[in-house]
Formats: sequence, C-alpha cells, structure tokens
Amino acid sequence: MLLPAYLRVLSALWPTTFPVHPNWKSDETHEAYWSHTASLEHIDPVAVGGTETEDNWITTSMARNQVRSRYTLDSLGWKIMPRALLADWDGGVRTFVDLLHANPALLESAHGAYLRRWQLTVTQAEIIDQQ
Repeated sequence: MLLPAYLRVLSALWPTTFPVHPNWKSDETHEAYWSHTASLEHIDPVAVGGTETEDNWITTSMARNQVRSRYTLDSLGWKIMPRALLADWDGGVRTFVDLLHANPALLESAHGAYLRRWQLTVTQAEIIDQQ
C-alpha cells in the first residue's frame, strides 16, 4: 500500500497522466488511488454487528473496501494476511519527502494544504522513529 500523499505528489507533477479529483471521482482519478492506497476496514462489518474497536480493524485497498460493503470476509472468500511490520513499510514516504524537497512550489499549489499536512505527519513520525 502507498501513502496517499505520495500519489498526490505524482498528480501534482503530472496532472494529465496521473489525475486526481478532490473527492476521488472514479472517472477523474487514476486507478492507483483505488488499488494502492490503504483504507481502514472492519473484520466484522459494523453494519452487521461488528464493533468499532481496534481488534476489529484491518487495512485493505480502497477498491476492496468499496466492494466489501456489508459482506463478511467469509462470504466473499477473502482471507486475512499476516500483518507486516511497520518498520518494513515505506509506501513511498521517502520518495514523497524527496519530491517535495525537489519541488517546493508544490506546497503552494492547489494540492499544497493537503501535502503540507502529510509532510508534517511524516516528519513527526520520522522524529519519533529516531528517538
């Protein structure tokens, strides 16, 4: 899964090749937003009695989240994969930071507010990791 802000930088740099709509309209947003960004999902859907607790959370792609809806994992034949270590995941974070460093004007573009929020989040996470 990729950091959503990494994809947004790509859209800011190449809007025609890698488009994004602010509300992710499917006909105006590159498929990678749906297939390669993570979404918080419930193992047991809340709509059918699942709880809104951490032990019922899992991540999946936005596309799978949309397909899943109210269905259980068993009814779809989907299996839960083992969790990966967060330390082993990059998700484009380093490239996101590098692209912002190489293209500082992006922070003042139409995508700027979104990118600045993610830049702050990533920077704070890196500081915590280094302590």
